[in-house]
Amino acid sequence: MKTILLMVFVLFLGANLNAQTKNPKDAILTIDVLNKFQDYKILIYWFPRIPESPCEFEFAGPAIISFENSSGQTYFIYNSNFAMPTANLPVRFDEQLNKVIVEQSTPYKASFPTTVLKTFPNYDDKSFFFLLDVDFDGRAELFTRGCGCGQRGVDTFTPIFGGDEISTNKYKICHQLDGLSEINPINKTIIIAHSNGANDSYSEVYRIYKNEYGGLDFKMIQTIR
Repeated sequence: MKTILLMVFVLFLGANLNAQTKNPKDAILTIDVLNKFQDYKILIYWFPRIPESPCEFEFAGPAIISFENSSGQTYFIYNSNFAMPTANLPVRFDEQLNKVIVEQSTPYKASFPTTVLKTFPNYDDKSFFFLLDVDFDGRAELFTRGCGCGQRGVDTFTPIFGGDEISTNKYKICHQLDGLSEINPINKTIIIAHSNGANDSYSEVYRIYKNEYGGLDFKMIQTIR
């Protein structure tokens, strides 16, 4: 049943892309991620295409990221503009056919760095996933990035929380993280930058705290203009 639902989603997404993008008949590259996130095996179903938004990679496009644990539970995360380094990728753009060609029918194998970062990656970091403890609980989250999807054309950073299930909705502020955000593990704060032009740019400082239910949450403690 999970396989049927995934295939329906992939086919629907592909048809939708063909109707809306400059890349007719978008190809699909399946990426077999060699390292796990906690107990979860990761597969990525990627529609690589020529980026229409600012992106430092040659190819970028929607992707469905599948997480399956040893009990057979599967979760899906959607990334609207997934990208990864093109060296050795079996992907090219055929100018004569005017479309992206995937030259490999079997899954492409790739891995991500397992070092847990203390700050958000800089522009030179090209990894498609990275690990960082965004809520300072001693357990790192897996981040996926949306290439060029943030303000001023920077990447967006979406944390994926593990445990008993996979989720991206644990904290509201995590939907605002991008290449202009800052994290400070010493005082357990995150700074969210808002770039609304030269005369109306500001930042919000959030600190982690224990809420009334004993869980963790973020609270804004300062606005910087």
